[in-house]
Amino acid sequence: MGAQDNGGRAPRRDALRNTARVVQAAREMVAECGLDVGYHDVAARAGVSAATVYRRFPERAELLEAVLLDVLDQLNELSDRLAEEADAWGAFEQLFVALAYENARNSGLSGSLKDHGGPAVQAARQRLLAAFAAGVRRAQADGRMREDVTWQDVLLLSRLPSPSSSYMDVHPQDDILEKGCAVVLAGLRPAPD
Repeated sequence: MGAQDNGGRAPRRDALRNTARVVQAAREMVAECGLDVGYHDVAARAGVSAATVYRRFPERAELLEAVLLDVLDQLNELSDRLAEEADAWGAFEQLFVALAYENARNSGLSGSLKDHGGPAVQAARQRLLAAFAAGVRRAQADGRMREDVTWQDVLLLSRLPSPSSSYMDVHPQDDILEKGCAVVLAGLRPAPD
């Protein structure tokens, strides 16, 4: 969502609103249906014309990049706030849970971060990974997380099943994410002496 349109003018307020609605609709649809959502479906969900979507995002890659940046920017804003908190474990726990829920909502996005989006997506991705690694190290330095796990181990453990997934025809209950986070987080705590 650039600050200026092609003529060098600042975009109108309604154009900015429409762009935000398109990105939100695309984000919801990608989370629900995967990366192959159609512009007409996104436009219908956003309540705008397909021409509006094509005008703002002439290439599918641009729309996907906007969706990825929207997800990453929200997680990076959270990680920035949490980095200021004195309670290292509490801050890590909040970021872990946010990632687990975002992964479950957007199962198709996580795998696409390395393959889609340009330099802005890669920079946002690296920023989030660095913040997550710092959060793990901070909790470990505080003695509140076991030291035999790496931040990469912990990141991979945040990939919990969503309530809509299944495994061997067993479907999880609606609270699978809550339970999964509680189990993983308990397992990351150091063993009592």
